[in-house]
Order: sequence, then C-alpha cells, then structure tokens
Amino acid sequence: MDCAIVSIANILGISSGEVTRIIGHAGLEVVYPHRSGSSKYKGIHPQEYMDVFRRFGKVLVYVEADPYLGQIAERPNRVYPNPAKRFLKYLKGQEGLIHLPNHCCWFKGDIIYDPNGPTYDLSRNDLEILGAWVSHQIT
Repeated sequence: MDCAIVSIANILGISSGEVTRIIGHAGLEVVYPHRSGSSKYKGIHPQEYMDVFRRFGKVLVYVEADPYLGQIAERPNRVYPNPAKRFLKYLKGQEGLIHLPNHCCWFKGDIIYDPNGPTYDLSRNDLEILGAWVSHQIT
C-alpha cells in the first residue's frame, strides 16, 4: 500500500481502501519500470491529498522545512537562520503529513508515525524532512 494513502487514512480515521476509492487509484501503477524501489510507481500527488482532506472538511497547508532563495542545486540563501525551530512551531500540537524523500508519514501532536512501523519524536532532526502538510478544519 502507498505510504501516502496509509498516512492519510490514519489522520482522517478512515480505511486505506476509502482513501483509494476517493482518489481513484492506489498510486501503485508502475510508470518507471527502469527504476528500483518505490520510485518506479506513479504515486499519489499532493493535490490528490488535498482532494481527500477537502472531502472531510479539512484543508492542508504546506510548510517547507528549510526554505531558501536561489538556485535549487546551490541553496545559496536560507530564508531563516534557524529553520528547524520555525518548522516545529508550525507543527507542534497539530496533525498532518510529513514529506520525506520518496516517503510519506503522518504526525499527531509531537509524534511522527511511519507507515512501515516506527515512531519518532517530531523534533528529531535526522529524517531529511522536506516539509509537512498541516491539516486544518475548514470553518
């Protein structure tokens, strides 16, 4: 099962099958047969995450873990001198999805839950977190 589907299901308290039904696919179609591991699959696009959350009266807000200005390959100008501190302020006490390279987890409160089993403290800084989609109720 796609890690994003499992993570979405856990945040919304629904089954993975229900998430797949709403999206219309499971993200497991092989579209890059020459690649290995999870990078060979179609996957689930973040816009599809948003569609599922919207169905449940929620919106996702993306928070980048380490925003910068300039060329991607160079990372010349960090926007914030302490990006981890800022990032944690947005996530503490909330719930949503954690964006890792080729992987998705979910978080609630101060805990990150990996669909593969382990749990981590949200402040852990060795997970290569790219960002997070924080879930908010639409009023």
